[in-house]
Amino acid sequence: MEEKMVKRFLGIISLLVVLSILAACGGAATPAPAQPAQEEQKPAEEAKPAEEQKPAEEAQPAEEQKPAEEMAAHRYGMVTDVGGIDDKSFNQTAWNGMLIAKEKLGVEVQYLESQQQTDYEKNIKEFISQGYDGIITVGFLLADATKAAAEANPDVPFAIVDFPSQAPNILGLQFAVDQPSFLAGYLAAGMSETGAVCTYGGIKIPPVVQFLVGFEHGVKYYNEKHGTDVKVLGWKTDPAAEGGGDGAFTGNFESTDDGRSFAENFFDEGCDVIFPVAGPVGLGSAAAAQDRGFMMIGVDTDQYISAPEFKDVFVSSVLKNMDVAVFEAVKAMEEGTFQGGTNYMGTLENNGVGLAPFHEFEDKVPQELKDELEAVKQALIKGEVSTGWPVEAPTEEAMGGEGEMSLVMSFVPSGDTEEILASGDELAQMISERTGYNVTANVATSYAAVIEAMGAGNAQIGWLNTFGYILAHEKYGVEVALATVRFGSTSYKGQIITQKDSGITSVTDLKGKTFCRPDPLSTSGWIIPRITLAAAGLDPDSDIKVVDVGSHNNVVTAVYNGECDAGATYVDARSSVEDDIADVKEKVVVITESADIPNDTVSFAPDVPAEVREKVVQALLDIASTDEGKAALEQLYEIAGLEPVDDSFYDGFRADLDASGYSIEDFMQE
Repeated sequence: MEEKMVKRFLGIISLLVVLSILAACGGAATPAPAQPAQEEQKPAEEAKPAEEQKPAEEAQPAEEQKPAEEMAAHRYGMVTDVGGIDDKSFNQTAWNGMLIAKEKLGVEVQYLESQQQTDYEKNIKEFISQGYDGIITVGFLLADATKAAAEANPDVPFAIVDFPSQAPNILGLQFAVDQPSFLAGYLAAGMSETGAVCTYGGIKIPPVVQFLVGFEHGVKYYNEKHGTDVKVLGWKTDPAAEGGGDGAFTGNFESTDDGRSFAENFFDEGCDVIFPVAGPVGLGSAAAAQDRGFMMIGVDTDQYISAPEFKDVFVSSVLKNMDVAVFEAVKAMEEGTFQGGTNYMGTLENNGVGLAPFHEFEDKVPQELKDELEAVKQALIKGEVSTGWPVEAPTEEAMGGEGEMSLVMSFVPSGDTEEILASGDELAQMISERTGYNVTANVATSYAAVIEAMGAGNAQIGWLNTFGYILAHEKYGVEVALATVRFGSTSYKGQIITQKDSGITSVTDLKGKTFCRPDPLSTSGWIIPRITLAAAGLDPDSDIKVVDVGSHNNVVTAVYNGECDAGATYVDARSSVEDDIADVKEKVVVITESADIPNDTVSFAPDVPAEVREKVVQALLDIASTDEGKAALEQLYEIAGLEPVDDSFYDGFRADLDASGYSIEDFMQE
């Protein structure tokens, strides 16, 4: 019976959300919260019974023809969090649910506004002392006061927003806000013109951090898909840090001055899309965004509607449909179907959370980005993409124990993608057999995509090139474990090639020419050549036309076919296409070679437990000693062996990079 009631409760919530969305599409404005005059909303100790107070906004109950005593039979109170009933965000959205209950059910509703945290207990007790039939508390911070009151009054039904049930007479109203926040991050990254977006919270509590984590991971996912490097200012997820990460918090949910100050600082750092998670504090950020001509994503409710004075800055809003959940909680109390000791979870799937319309940005958001957002939404619903929430340091126990752990091993697309994937699958199977882990392989769309996948927790093992590893270590704390061995060495050289009859005999001859590279982050294919070009007096950004062709093999082929005047690869990438182009070494010649470069890596994401990493490393070393393993490694990247190394192995390359006058950040802009 209880299960049926809960299912009915969830089903009604979903239906009401759909109906509310349809109403919004028809042009209906979101109702403003009731703001009783001071003489009607007396201090808690003097508050009149709800039936004596003037109905909010003069709205008449739907059943006004019923006898007065029947109308006054049931009263429901709501205790707000700090920030005000008219915060145009959190409290206001919950109160709208109470107003819906008043209109639809004919009940009396009242709120008591908490000015400070010490008001929580006092306000709840005031409703209890007046004999209210049910109480809604709004916010994580009210959990202790709600639990204490519920335990002391077991016959009174309670519902609390943003906290799970802690007693048989409490219904928890929770929301998977990390899901729409992930979409918001993806949207922000797609709309940013500066390559930097930002976010901040009010108080560092889980329901706030949940937004920030989702937003950050949405940006990372966009970077992974597009090979971009959009930065997130204001939050960085870190399983080892208290509260799940480090970020910017105002420490309150009231000060719009703080909201303006935080936004101005972020804008000065290059952010052009801001996502505040701090209730009315965010209105100060909206004002700053309006002044500076930047964009903002609202929170909790559609702030284009609730804060129309700033509607020109809202690209969208993360919807946390508390109004519908609160209404359903009151309805269940009123109809006798209330189920305490249970929890409701609003998700993208049941429309308990979502992303608001683009409104005035409808024509500014590219159709391609809209299509991607819908695809990402469906992937989130199916559980195919992780939002990063909850933030937990992975351990074998937490991930299901040995034999159930899943690891993704990602490879850079430096050669023939099909061959890389085939050998990668073989290696994944061999590792699985030796470790008991479920290891899968993929080939990323770019070098940067591997880095971003590791940073977002979507890949645990990365076969990164030299510069890619240094960048991943700098950005996300990725750690190398193994270096590849070729021709008995853990280093290699790069080369610049051209057609034999091109007339190009030196680097200086490349001015005005077309230059093919495998990837902007390829060490031998661009990092070293860029330094070489600059050393020869050429401006790599203006003196040559750079063309990205996707792999070292493609560079050789493009030069052979005359599609590029010259290009850069590792030594000697010509051998990799010799089976298809027999005379490639005759027609494509080398004009210069680089100094030694430390070989590419097998690296691990920072959240991979040490015991897991050690087991995978030992498995790979064992694989490299077998005939089957040697064949797979040879096909993969022409690897002859693997050798354990640590991060210091790459210090010499870092020093050479510094000596050239370039920094890691210079290449991150490519």
